[in-house]
Amino acid sequence: FDVMITNIIKQRGNFQIYYRIFEEEENEEDQKNLSEQMKSFMDNPDESIIVEGDNDYENIISNYSAFIFDRHEIEFKKEDEKEEVKLGVEFVPISMKSYRCLILFKNKESGEILYEIIGKPKLPDCFPTKFTCKTESQKPVTFSIPIEIKNNPLFKAIAYTQTKLETFGIFISEKKFNDIVEQHTREVNNAYIKNLKPIDFQVILSSEYYKTSDEFKLSVPKSSQNLEENEEGNKKDLINSSPKKTQNQNQISLVFKPTEAGEFPCRVVLQSQHDIRVYMITGTSTHETNYVSIEFDEVAFRKTSQIIPIQNNSELNWFYKCSYSGYSGFSGPTHFIVFSHQSYNFNLSFFPNEVGNFEGQISMYNSTKEFTTIYELKGTAREPPAIDKFTYRIKAREPFTANVPVPLLMKSSGRLKVTTTV
Repeated sequence: FDVMITNIIKQRGNFQIYYRIFEEEENEEDQKNLSEQMKSFMDNPDESIIVEGDNDYENIISNYSAFIFDRHEIEFKKEDEKEEVKLGVEFVPISMKSYRCLILFKNKESGEILYEIIGKPKLPDCFPTKFTCKTESQKPVTFSIPIEIKNNPLFKAIAYTQTKLETFGIFISEKKFNDIVEQHTREVNNAYIKNLKPIDFQVILSSEYYKTSDEFKLSVPKSSQNLEENEEGNKKDLINSSPKKTQNQNQISLVFKPTEAGEFPCRVVLQSQHDIRVYMITGTSTHETNYVSIEFDEVAFRKTSQIIPIQNNSELNWFYKCSYSGYSGFSGPTHFIVFSHQSYNFNLSFFPNEVGNFEGQISMYNSTKEFTTIYELKGTAREPPAIDKFTYRIKAREPFTANVPVPLLMKSSGRLKVTTTV
């Protein structure tokens, strides 16, 4: 962005630029702190403040400059308070705190002009891999996403700023600039790995349909070999976007519990002092499974049917797939379509080939709506009624023979088993 510097002192000349950057807590942005910072800065504007960290990586972070300017001095050509000079500024924050930048434009003979810039960071871009989960409405599902040991976008942002500052005023090609950025990225990465420590993150979720712990600790592998295994495992999970837990892998566990059918995106923010990571999750919730009970009562060897009407009032055709389990005497279509704004009569049959009580189940899946209906089936097959009645008068203690007509029960020849209650 550009800042227009106004010649409020109405003086010509070149003004050298000095600046100092302060990271601010929310409750620190008051007039008292500003006055103290201004006095300290203006008393020694060219003072170089270097913060000594415990290691190389902390030195890089502690002395990072979130603001980059496109020049070291500006020039006012007129003694006119309406004259403006454009100052190009880049803001590359690595923390979610507010930044205050005091800029002093100084000419020893003409005077000084002081500007204040307040930088408000936004969340960084999401990591490229998008994670997904799926469940039925009202049914919670637990899943995990892998967290990488390193934050490569952070390293690259630091390297970009370092390159900008060290190449200021030097013309280099875009390719050369990118090469230097890559070199600095490797240097920051090596400093981070060399001084690897556990990191405590605050966890913030953007959707109320997800739950997780408010804090997450990024653990450190015990050896460089474990670090390589961890990174390799994370890469595979990031490609598959369906992570599986490994021994050395950092993962954050979440619970997705939708209250209705639909798609529910969620932004997962891991926030530490100088390491901010954003992951995107999309949870899909299907309609809650319906359970319907159907009972049949019929005599054995007799087929009966039940019509189940299915009405489609939507603009899409519904494609169904049915799977059957339990007693084989229950049958019906395995695939069918209910066309838009039409109805379909699903013909469910029960044909028992023996006497008894039977159970079965139909799982009817609507692939268009991703909706399942479970039909719990119960069938009772009773003894068949007598086909005819025969009366015989027989003398006691004398043999008697009679022929009983048998109806055609089979389509091909075979043998019938005969039982009697006498």
